[in-house]
Amino acid sequence: MKQLVLPTAIILAALMAIAALPIPSIEYYGFLKFVTLLGSGVIIYYFYSIKEYFWIPFLIIVLILFNPVSPFHLGREVWVYANLLASGFFGFISYKLKKK
Repeated sequence: MKQLVLPTAIILAALMAIAALPIPSIEYYGFLKFVTLLGSGVIIYYFYSIKEYFWIPFLIIVLILFNPVSPFHLGREVWVYANLLASGFFGFISYKLKKK
């Protein structure tokens, strides 16, 4: 399972960083939210299965914020910071997973 979770966290960190740039279109954000939903779910399941519950609440917050079903409508400036924060978070998760 760890072989799937580490690349998922790295991909999510990269996609979030790209979303902070002024280039992405509205379709990219829809794609990002769907991928974040799936990726966060996989990572939550992994942490739950190894009984490491500390990261799960943070991942649930990301899951709720980036959900594609009932999206939050925030300003572009707020989303830039949210994307950068989420990118750093998934980068940190990748680092923690790699150290294990």
